[in-house]
Amino acid sequence: MKKYVVSTKSIIVCALSSILLVSSCKKDEVITPSSSLKTVIDFEEFTLVENSYLDSTISGAFISKNVSFYNQKGQWSWDGFALSTMKDTATNGYTNQFSAFAGEGASSSKKYLIGYGNKAKFILPYLSGKKSVTSFEVTNTTYAALSMKSGDQYAKQFNAKDKDYLKLWIIGYMGGKAKDSLSYNLADFSLIDNSKHYIQKSWEKIETSKLKAIEEVRFRLESTDNGDWGMNTPAYFAIDNIVIE
Repeated sequence: MKKYVVSTKSIIVCALSSILLVSSCKKDEVITPSSSLKTVIDFEEFTLVENSYLDSTISGAFISKNVSFYNQKGQWSWDGFALSTMKDTATNGYTNQFSAFAGEGASSSKKYLIGYGNKAKFILPYLSGKKSVTSFEVTNTTYAALSMKSGDQYAKQFNAKDKDYLKLWIIGYMGGKAKDSLSYNLADFSLIDNSKHYIQKSWEKIETSKLKAIEEVRFRLESTDNGDWGMNTPAYFAIDNIVIE
């Protein structure tokens, strides 16, 4: 893993042919999809110029390959996911909240999503629990990474003494109820070996096959730096190359 190391270390009818690629469909014929079919959501179908972002949609979601990525914009801010092609890995602060710390999408792609807050989620009800989200790639945003590296007016600099970390929780839901979850550290200063302390910079794959029979994936961020109003560490992450099979 390339890291930023710091010194401190369904009967199916014809109308579904857009999902199952079949040339004909007889009445009452049941078609069983191949378990080997794989969908990769990489957001490259969206039109967005380089070094820009889109943090709101008319529909309230970015929809890619029948999967809905929640998006909501209010008067002062936004929640959920934003589409980005930003490349800035050096500018500190909130004005650079839409950049992935890797400087590009996963696999050197142009587009990716920025997740913000604890309302980031995507919905895939058409699966009806028959497939799984098997993996996706994540990295830090530049805003969060540089805040953890050096601190800012709201958040502290991560250090070994406080065993600081930024954890991304991935929670699978079905019928409105949480079924299973897993976590992944985007930064970790809690390791005994200080030389292994890191703030993640590269895109890394998270295996999520354990989240079976779900129709929604929600995200939550957890940090060791918290205040009276909640988490001080910027509550952002970047996501790309979501695999469903």
